[in-house]
Amino acid sequence: GKKWMALLGKTPEEIQKGSSPMMYVIGFVSGLISCFAISCVVNAAGAATLINGALIGFLCWLGFAGATSYNNQVNFVGRPAGLWAIDSGYNLVSFVIAGAILAVWK
Repeated sequence: GKKWMALLGKTPEEIQKGSSPMMYVIGFVSGLISCFAISCVVNAAGAATLINGALIGFLCWLGFAGATSYNNQVNFVGRPAGLWAIDSGYNLVSFVIAGAILAVWK
């Protein structure tokens, strides 16, 4: 929304201008790859409940996405921590939901 664009330093017009269908295809494929990896961890851990799956999703986000993206985006690139929180928050929610669903999916 507005806060994200302000932190990014872009206008709605700039966001629209830089958008392409390939961005969405790559995002979809990236999501499938993430879900596959979370599924492997869920299965290896033997998680079979929503809570256990959600915890695995959280830990996958924390160790593989949250920490590394914070280090790269905030520590090295110098982007605002608020921008990282918005972008990474989306991944956090996605990983937790994916872990919960995959744990109970028979």
